[in-house]
Amino acid sequence: MLNYSFILEKSQKERIDRVTVEREYWQLLFLQKLYQLSGSQKVYFKGGTAIRFLYQSFRFSEDLDFTSILSWKDTEKLLLEVFDFFKNKTNIELEYVKNPVPERFELDSLKYRLFFFPYQSKHKTSIRIDISLREKPQTKGVSVLIPFDYPIAPYPLVVHLSAKELLSEKIRALFKRNKPRDLFDLWFMLTKKTTIDDEMITLKFKYYPELIYNRSKLIEIVKNYNEKELKNDLNQFLPEQYRNFYKQLKKETLKMLI
Repeated sequence: MLNYSFILEKSQKERIDRVTVEREYWQLLFLQKLYQLSGSQKVYFKGGTAIRFLYQSFRFSEDLDFTSILSWKDTEKLLLEVFDFFKNKTNIELEYVKNPVPERFELDSLKYRLFFFPYQSKHKTSIRIDISLREKPQTKGVSVLIPFDYPIAPYPLVVHLSAKELLSEKIRALFKRNKPRDLFDLWFMLTKKTTIDDEMITLKFKYYPELIYNRSKLIEIVKNYNEKELKNDLNQFLPEQYRNFYKQLKKETLKMLI
């Protein structure tokens, strides 16, 4: 199922570690299988990995994020079908573990980790899979996902949030958790001329009443990022030739916000 010669070649070409390449390979295979299943058209791909795959961001990612408008039960059934396919229909050693969710949120989300042993490694790594059932998507796109140069066919036809909604959720993430990767994704989507839609953002923020959005606060958040934290978080996900970009990230983002 996996072409290990390809993984080694791509790792050298991209100048990034083999584990990151193999994780991305698994992400693409997961999406391919998921969107072959009946009912998957109601599961919307989103987040940083969606930005990479749909808009060719050069930041690799470690997780898969979705919003589902299926019931909790039907959503989990789809997930387990994908996990069981890889576990039972391949000769690759895989494990999947359900992550706990606080009781008051247990019907609002599903969280799993898919573990695998990277090629020639004795240590497991994982893909985090998060599915939100709390809010309804405001937009819908359907795209053939071209998996860069990975030897995967047929290409998955994925359902996803629009660029505008992906950006709105990234802005919310900046207010909510303030991770450097969210700043990078904000910058990248702005370079793609994605519109900051205040009405859409307001809809996204209504699920978190403790958060209040305004452009001035967004600019303040960007300005307050610590350069060392940017370097430490981003460089594990960037090819070698981009690893000094963290020094320009705040400045380049602010140019498009102010």
